[in-house]
Amino acid sequence: LAGNQKFNLATAAKGATGSPEQLLAFVLDALRTSTLDRTTMTALQDYARANGPWTGSATQVQNKVSGLAHLVAGTPEYQFV
Repeated sequence: LAGNQKFNLATAAKGATGSPEQLLAFVLDALRTSTLDRTTMTALQDYARANGPWTGSATQVQNKVSGLAHLVAGTPEYQFV
């Protein structure tokens, strides 16, 4: 994502930075996806939890929310919305 979009996503997600699961729920809700299958959901959760403990820092949120948005937008469930 372009730099500004990355920051805009992080700003929009401010209320959902308490945990990786909260951030993922925010992205799924924002993109209005259909219910994801278990394998896809597990992979997204693993991505959100990757690279060390969750701190909810601005940098971590910027990186994770943009990555999650990209990954969710590539799922078949999102493509059929």
